[in-house]
Amino acid sequence: MLKQKALDLLKPRILVVENGMVERDSLFRQLQDSGYAACVAMDGKTPLQAARDERPDIVLFNWVAPNDYGFNLCRSFKQDSATRQMPLIILSGSSGEEVKVKGLELGADDYLSKPYSSSELAARLHVQLRRIDSGKVRPCLTFERIALDEDALRVYIEGRPVHLGPTEYRMLAAFMSRPGRPFTREQLLERAGRRKGDVDIRSVDVHIGRLRKVLNQKKTNYPLRTIRGIGYALG
Repeated sequence: MLKQKALDLLKPRILVVENGMVERDSLFRQLQDSGYAACVAMDGKTPLQAARDERPDIVLFNWVAPNDYGFNLCRSFKQDSATRQMPLIILSGSSGEEVKVKGLELGADDYLSKPYSSSELAARLHVQLRRIDSGKVRPCLTFERIALDEDALRVYIEGRPVHLGPTEYRMLAAFMSRPGRPFTREQLLERAGRRKGDVDIRSVDVHIGRLRKVLNQKKTNYPLRTIRGIGYALG
């Protein structure tokens, strides 16, 4: 059971912003059937708070009508430093262009008109994930008091710059892009730009050891956890 939960964390994570229970459940099933993990704002959290906490790969927002709530939500997602780089896809049954035009102007990354098929939704999600993996989306990543600037290739812990080798840097970027979610050794090698056949898979453990020393220096403690049978996770 624990291993299955860890495996589920490897799936791309989609935050669903949908107030209607029936539509939300239907969307959850579509996402799960397509190999995604879905989450929703719980315990009274706003969608923005949920996105900050869950760190989803993509946000799906069901915009019911062209109203101030929808406009303000799009604007908030794209103005907040923790969420502005998250791809935002609007789902809407509106027949007019106002929602589509205004949503895209406010920073939405895509727009999908209802009714749509599960395969079309999966294709749109895949495009956004491909953009992230190809490096076209390059956010300044943060985790607690660690900051990683992908454009400047610099890492700061509690405001102080730290030195990392290129492999450790790329692995840390992977961990910080999805805090709490495990990466297999194969995935870490891929993120580091190394091919599995060219290096010993266990060399990942050496790089993890070096990264742990950096993260735990100066009385800081940002744990890189070993997930038995899976790999490693940050936090």
